[in-house]
Amino acid sequence: MHSGLIPLYWRRRLAISWHNLRSRPTARVRVRRAGPLVQLQIGGEGIGITAIGRWKRYRGGISARLEAVAGRYGTVALAKDIAGGTVIDIGANIGELSLYCNRLGCQVFAVEPDPINFLAVQENARGTGIRPFQLAFWHEEAELTFYSAVARADSSLIEPEAYERAFPVQATTLDRFAAEQGIGAVVFIKADAEGAEPEVLRGATQTLGRTRWICLDCGPERKGEKTFVECEAILEGLGFATRALDSRGNMLFGENRRLGAGD
Repeated sequence: MHSGLIPLYWRRRLAISWHNLRSRPTARVRVRRAGPLVQLQIGGEGIGITAIGRWKRYRGGISARLEAVAGRYGTVALAKDIAGGTVIDIGANIGELSLYCNRLGCQVFAVEPDPINFLAVQENARGTGIRPFQLAFWHEEAELTFYSAVARADSSLIEPEAYERAFPVQATTLDRFAAEQGIGAVVFIKADAEGAEPEVLRGATQTLGRTRWICLDCGPERKGEKTFVECEAILEGLGFATRALDSRGNMLFGENRRLGAGD
């Protein structure tokens, strides 16, 4: 670890200690390093995170954090409908949405291309039915450059403003992945590809045809531009009814009009 990061780490530890002094026992936070990850425990629950500074997201409890993430993607409102179905979590990050859907009894495919984030997905999937895959999705089979930006949560095939390192990856399509994994009907797809959402959708037309609901984070990660309009056009062309889930027009939600409630 770079020596310049050590003071910041210990400042985070002091902030956690101060939090614990003021908190009831069930809300106290414990952290420990585990290689490149930080193991976080609160009230009998545990999760692996990629930076100690993110502990504040879990002050209300790990389950509450998972539900908050799921709520952003419209998954909480669909909980009864997606329970037991197949979910594909694209850009799983550390697997928070995957963990939420796993608790609903879903068969979850957690796909995360960044190697550090993927370590967290693997750790958090341990002992669950979540199936983690270190893959990058694109509109075709191609060797591309992947930009790892774990500290900013901006890792992507689209070059971000700042990143820690870049390396070649062999990207594939969601349609090919689904065929290789024998994935049939899909109840929900979440996609946060940090600006590469249109390419992901173009390589997923067959899979989307048998997908009931989808939600994409289309925020300004493509050289500062949103992908909402482009993704909305693709989904509507495939028979989805679409709407924004947030006032800023970042979260694009789609429901497949060609699939009945019983499909």
